[in-house]
This record gives sequence, structure tokens and C-alpha cells, in this order.
Amino acid sequence: MAAAKQLQGCQRSSNAVLHAAKHTKAHASLQFWKREELAASMLRWTKGTIKTSLTLLDAQKAKTAIQIHRSILGWCGDKSNPSPNSLAHEVIVHGLQDKVVRDEIYALLMKQLSGNESPQSIAQAWKLMALCLQFFPPGRDFADYLLVFFRKYAPANLKDRFRDQLYEIEYNEAALVAPSSPPSIDSIPHLVSGW
Repeated sequence: MAAAKQLQGCQRSSNAVLHAAKHTKAHASLQFWKREELAASMLRWTKGTIKTSLTLLDAQKAKTAIQIHRSILGWCGDKSNPSPNSLAHEVIVHGLQDKVVRDEIYALLMKQLSGNESPQSIAQAWKLMALCLQFFPPGRDFADYLLVFFRKYAPANLKDRFRDQLYEIEYNEAALVAPSSPPSIDSIPHLVSGW
């Protein structure tokens, strides 16, 4: 629940405004506190696929966000898939090809880690987070929320690595030339093995 509250703080970000409240206004018959509960649940792990994006995206990109969430659930083992590495590859491809969905990807990974009780799913989500940070940065506004999320919720033995990787991809001049092509599907296990 604390991680979900951290995600709610992202609402103040100009490029990554969570629109759970807007989405739940369609349910006008719900009482106020029920809408708030529904909005908060959008920021916590669920086994089911999201119905819309967590950040404000146009309709086409919201469909992409749903597809990305399915891939995250499959990679983490919450949905069965015979080729989870191809799902991680798909997430990276989306992040490299479309800067607009990058914050959505990071928000979805934060959601995956918030309130999830499966150690295997959590471990896989952290690995995918690390993989994303090797290939594309979050938006400038969202990076601060991600850093706080790492400080509060990353495994103790990985907090410094996540912080350093975020700084490297976000602030280091050398990292501004981030890879423009995704990793091969076969290289993904090697890329996440230390995480």
C-alpha cells in the first residue's frame, strides 16, 4: 500500500499524470469513497490486465499500455507464456521506439511491485526494471518519483545499483547515447542475471 501511495505522488508530474480518478468518474453511480478505492487499486498489483493506461495517453497509446502490461504480467509469471524473454524484449522495443510510453512502462512496473505477494513475480519485475534502465530513461519529471521509489522499495542489496543506473541513463553525458536498438531475445537472461 505504501508503494501505491508513492505512485499516487506521480500525479503531480506534468508528463505522467495518473488519471485513475478520471477513469473512475465513468462509474458515476459509485459513491465517492468507492471511486477513490477503485482509483487507488489501479496503482497496486493485479493479476488481471489493466483496462486503460496509468498515465495520460491518447487512445492508441493506451492500447499499447495495455499490451505492455500483458507483457509485464507474462514476464513476471503472473500470466503463463512459453517465451517470457520475448515479452521483456517487447517492453524494451516499446520503450525505445516511443518516448511517450516510457513513463507508462515505469509506472506499470511500479504497479507490479506494489502489493504483489509473489516473490518470483517481484524478482522478475525488478529485473525488468533494471533491463529498462539499461536501454531508456524515464521522463525528466518521472525520474524523481522513480528514484524515491527505488530508495523506499528496492531490495536492500540493489538500492545503490538502481540509483546509479538511473543516474547513469538520466544524467551522465555518456549515457545520452543510449542503445537505439533493443537487445536480442537470447541476450536478455545475461542482461538481467546480476539483478
